[in-house]
Amino acid sequence: MGQDPASMERDIEETRAELTQTIDAIVDRVSPKRIAQRSIGQVRERMESRQSESVESGGRLALPAGSGGGHPSGAYGRTIRWDRVALVGGAVVVLLLVRRQVRRRKVAAG
Repeated sequence: MGQDPASMERDIEETRAELTQTIDAIVDRVSPKRIAQRSIGQVRERMESRQSESVESGGRLALPAGSGGGHPSGAYGRTIRWDRVALVGGAVVVLLLVRRQVRRRKVAAG
C-alpha cells in the first residue's frame, strides 16, 4: 500500500484543483465571446499595421486610377478607410460566431 489515506486525499484534492484550472482554461479558450475578442484584436492589429504602412507612404492607400469605384471613368481616386474595414470585419466575425451558437443550440434542443 505505501500511502496513508490522508496523503491519498491530498493527492486527490490537488488533482481536482488542477483539473478545475484546466477545464476553466479550456472553457475560456472556446468561449464565443473570447474567440470574438481575440479575432477582433487580431483584425485591429493587422489594420493598425496597414494603417501605419499607409501613413509612412503618405496617407491613405488609394485605389489605382481606372479601378472604377462607382464612377464610370474611374477618374476619382478612392481611399480605403481602414477603420471601417476593421469594424466591418469584426462585425462579420461576431455575426458568424452568433450564428454558430444559435445553430448549436437548435441541434442540442432538437
